[in-house]
Amino acid sequence: MGLLPNHPVIGVMINLKEYLVDVGTGYPFWEAIPLDFDMESQVYAKSCIQFKYKKQNGHILRINIKGNLQENFYDFETKQVSLDEVNHHLAKVYQYDPDAIYSPFHTGIQIMGWYDGKAVGMKNNILMLEDDGKMKATVLETKQDVKHTIKNYFDKFSDDMLDKAIENKAIKWSF
Repeated sequence: MGLLPNHPVIGVMINLKEYLVDVGTGYPFWEAIPLDFDMESQVYAKSCIQFKYKKQNGHILRINIKGNLQENFYDFETKQVSLDEVNHHLAKVYQYDPDAIYSPFHTGIQIMGWYDGKAVGMKNNILMLEDDGKMKATVLETKQDVKHTIKNYFDKFSDDMLDKAIENKAIKWSF
């Protein structure tokens, strides 16, 4: 796997067709992606983000074309594994151990979504908003600004959850 070692993506069969379903970080996609293309998939677009997939040497590459908040590409293999083979990797992501940081989600706030049909992202105290087809970054000045901004764009988080995330000692703030 390219970005996170042992990051699980799942291939599922729907009506005898195989699809890619990401169960971890999204990078970003929010729908099942059909894997029945020959060499390259169609271009997928959501707001200002565009990407496609390409088969190469037994791997499938995710190629970011435009506007992505992540790295330029990642790759993965489609191979069948048992749940036992991935459980210990998932535990490292979803169970916090301050002495062994395994995931970027343990060292910062990372949120991505859509607000009024435009891409919105947060990475610690940096707000990224889609503006005229491009992502524009704004540095937030205080933890209170971070909490207020998250509540504004991502209103599903409770105050308690936000307070715990913002007070995480592993976060490297830019203020």
